[in-house]
Amino acid sequence: MPEISETDRSTIDIHILKIWREHVPDPKKAGEFREVHKIEWAKRGTNNSTTVETVSRLQKDAVLWARIEPSYQHWLKGQETPLEGTPLEAWPGMTEGRVAQLRLLHVRTVEEYAAVTDATLDKIGMGARSERERARIFVEAKKGSAQIEHALAGEREKVANLEAQMAEMRELIASLPPKKRKPAEVEAA
Repeated sequence: MPEISETDRSTIDIHILKIWREHVPDPKKAGEFREVHKIEWAKRGTNNSTTVETVSRLQKDAVLWARIEPSYQHWLKGQETPLEGTPLEAWPGMTEGRVAQLRLLHVRTVEEYAAVTDATLDKIGMGARSERERARIFVEAKKGSAQIEHALAGEREKVANLEAQMAEMRELIASLPPKKRKPAEVEAA
């Protein structure tokens, strides 16, 4: 496993490329094999630079394993790891060529693009800095709209509660016996 400094370790951004099973000779039981799970991963923003590790070795590095485990759990269940964020293909203004180029660098979402380093921008080429800035603005706007949506949901809940209370009051009023009028009121009517 490549050495990762403590500062890199807290911001490590990796992409799982492949997870598979291998059967290797069991050193404890002559002539028998045991199943070993392996993971190939790469640091986002790099190409042609991957690392292959056994799951048992990766589990010893708590920070790295915390980044890898969700993908591994999905793989164990036979599921594909879902994207976390907006796919680049769904983001207006992205060309197929740029999306393909970013995939080579293991960047698959707008949120990942917003977080790429300056070194990665140099690998992407012309227009990458302004695209990254647009991605950052998009992510911030998305956060703002999420807060608005959350507040709106709270207001909708309040309205629903008030409507339920009003319905209960209507039922109570309807169930009250009719008010008896005094003789003077009857003559005035």
